[in-house]
Amino acid sequence: VDPDKVRREQLERRKEMALLQERTDCRQQALGDVSREMSELRDQWLSQLKPTVETISQRFGDLFANLHAVGQVDFLCDDTDYAKCELAILVKFRSDADNMDTLHRLSAHRQSGGEKSVSTILYLLALSQLPRDRGCAFSVVDEINQGMDAVNERLVHHQILTVCEGCIDIDGD
Repeated sequence: VDPDKVRREQLERRKEMALLQERTDCRQQALGDVSREMSELRDQWLSQLKPTVETISQRFGDLFANLHAVGQVDFLCDDTDYAKCELAILVKFRSDADNMDTLHRLSAHRQSGGEKSVSTILYLLALSQLPRDRGCAFSVVDEINQGMDAVNERLVHHQILTVCEGCIDIDGD
């Protein structure tokens, strides 16, 4: 074993290690910068989204209250996976002696077809009441009354007329 060769190899390894450490430090700095930027963007996004969801939920709840039912819209989000973020529509149509305050997520299995239709149209009406720069300026729904009984159909029709009366703009503004 040649001691000079070992020293040269050791120096080369130290230089390689120093270079790798420098690259690692740079990448960690870049990762920190990207993480901070993502956090800032997330905070900006949430600061704009949460009030909008609260407005939708309030209007959705008001429309439901007119039908002597309860409705709410919640924003659910996993901080690490934005693909899992969602709006949850929660409703309660009947008094439940055991759980007076329990709302249930709108689903294919819990509510009747009519209740799902009522929930859908009231959600769309709540969306339509958002300012045009934040909401939907135009919606088309066909056969929304499928599965509704005559009472719910009349109640929803009344809600649509009430909301539309507030949306009519004769001056075109």
